[in-house]
Amino acid sequence: MADSSEEVKTSPPQPIEIPTSIEGELPQVQTPQSIEISTPRLTGNVQSSNVQDNQLMADTSNYKFVVGPDGQMVAIHKPPFIWKDFYYGFSVPFAIFFLPILLLAIVDPFYDDYQGYEDEVSELTKTENSTQYTGNLQFEEPFRLGGCSIWIDSSNEEFRSGYSYCESWGDNATIFIVDDNGNSSKVGEWNNSLGIISFDAGVDFGDNSAVYFEYSFYNSDEEWTLEDTLRDSLGFTCLLGIISSVVMAVSGFAKSKPGLGWGGCLGILISPVAAIISILFSW
Repeated sequence: MADSSEEVKTSPPQPIEIPTSIEGELPQVQTPQSIEISTPRLTGNVQSSNVQDNQLMADTSNYKFVVGPDGQMVAIHKPPFIWKDFYYGFSVPFAIFFLPILLLAIVDPFYDDYQGYEDEVSELTKTENSTQYTGNLQFEEPFRLGGCSIWIDSSNEEFRSGYSYCESWGDNATIFIVDDNGNSSKVGEWNNSLGIISFDAGVDFGDNSAVYFEYSFYNSDEEWTLEDTLRDSLGFTCLLGIISSVVMAVSGFAKSKPGLGWGGCLGILISPVAAIISILFSW
């Protein structure tokens, strides 16, 4: 049998060329350089931890620490106390309280002279078989009784002990005697409508003694009104002083000015004293 298989012709493999160089430039790799790191140096004086703690406490002394609504501690700055605010908050109510009183105290000693007071003496007559002494005194308009007292002219020192005074209102007056122990007792009265002075201390002073009714009077039409105006204003200024003290206290604390607030509080505390003095001067 003839060998009829056909030879299969194959071509030899082609060689593969491996390039020895790459076109283009590759990025250059830089060599890392060493970096010198300097060690920091501390300067200054060494202080103990106690000094630092004291400084921390000084810094927090002006703060008040409270618990906030979220449960966290909150630092609230406390406003400083300024004495200038304190003096201002106190001096304004003080001036309102006492300035009218001071003016009244200055004017009062001169008030009688301006008002035209005149002093007179009337001798009382003893009623027979009694210890009563009487006299006559009556004023016509526009004259008014200013004040009165009893004077006993006697060689007996016992009769001249103590002193007397009158409480007068309108056309009436009541006479009192105060003994050496300070006890006051009513011993007489005067009524302008009747024009009669009546005095009875329960003692017969004898024929060698004289009893005098000393009094002062003035013309009401020539009355100087400055003192009356000051007296009438005392109640108003006292109330105004209390109101100003409250305003100073509330506004001071509301505006974070504790000095102003405490000054107003002090004004409130002195208001009763000012009221008592005002009542005494208004009589």
